[in-house]
Amino acid sequence: MSLNSIYLKLVALFCCTSLNSIYSKIESPTKYIYVVNAWNKAHNNWHFEALNNLYTKEVWYYCEKLPKAACIRLKTKIVSPSKVFTQKIVSEIKVSEFASGYFKCSFTKEVNYQNKINQYPSYLILSQKGNVIKIVAESDEITDRKLKFQITPEILTSGKLINSEKNKQNQKSETSWFWPTLGFLLLISVLIGLFKWGFRKSEPISPTPKKSVQESAPVTEKENIPNSKPIIEKAYTYYYFRQYIMSKFGPNFLLKEKGPKYRNNYYPKDRFDPELLVEFSYNDYFVEFYVHPVLMKSCQKQTIEILPPREFAVFKELMKAPPRIYIVLAIGEKQDNPDEIFIIPFKDLESNNLEYSSLKKYSYHPKANFYFDMSAYKLIMK
Repeated sequence: MSLNSIYLKLVALFCCTSLNSIYSKIESPTKYIYVVNAWNKAHNNWHFEALNNLYTKEVWYYCEKLPKAACIRLKTKIVSPSKVFTQKIVSEIKVSEFASGYFKCSFTKEVNYQNKINQYPSYLILSQKGNVIKIVAESDEITDRKLKFQITPEILTSGKLINSEKNKQNQKSETSWFWPTLGFLLLISVLIGLFKWGFRKSEPISPTPKKSVQESAPVTEKENIPNSKPIIEKAYTYYYFRQYIMSKFGPNFLLKEKGPKYRNNYYPKDRFDPELLVEFSYNDYFVEFYVHPVLMKSCQKQTIEILPPREFAVFKELMKAPPRIYIVLAIGEKQDNPDEIFIIPFKDLESNNLEYSSLKKYSYHPKANFYFDMSAYKLIMK
């Protein structure tokens, strides 16, 4: 065999291995790039059903862990037909293995929001279990730097902020007040004890007169009767519970938030409007109605205050004209997984209080979704 033929075979072998390595690099990230492009397309087409299929149940959404439904609701406030919004990826999508079963896709996105164009170095982190690929984290480098946040494999696997400067500062601030406060309280209690001891010592000792039988008031039978006033338990509106209720409406429903902004997972007590205005359309059929979700984390199955008195009065005024109002009451510790759920037409309420025993006819399975019964003209679940 001549040297020329050996040389040509070696060159051919080198070319084949080089081509194989190149193709493997192109083929392996293709499925992840497809997810990124689908995510980008959903923003431009206002197709949130696609985002529902792309996100995991909980997402690290710009340095904060949120339920999937909450992420989608936050996007609806930005991406809507009433606002100018477009988004496109203007760089190569670089895929790298972030951790075992996790892949980071880095790219630059250009956002046109209300005719203002900005570019952001962004990333999505995808999790892969078998053939299923989902988005588990979404953010950009500018937001991460501003909030002093760094996504790590430990955060994804544990679900907590680990080795994060922001988390360390929070932990330090949470515990720094404890020992000084405890010392101050101990000092106050010692001083109060010394004062009482000195005051009692200075008092003149006098014999205590014995009470006669007439002076001591007899215990009447009425005093032994326990208080028969019913215990009234209150239901409240919670942010994550409202997001959970909103996620149960299908594509034929258009939801408009009417209530005020929440604060620390609670809504202000001075709100008086129903939380959601819902529009249902199917072919030529159209109807709109209010939905007001309230949750009780525990229930003794007695009297329930569905609404505060003033809010009930406002709702009663609203009922004088369309649309209808439905109170969606849930009972359970978990906001996104209640034990019981009820749909109560507001017109059935005579007061803001309701007996638990009367809820049976309004009960539905908590795993069911909302459905508008056009023949009966009412909101149900199935």
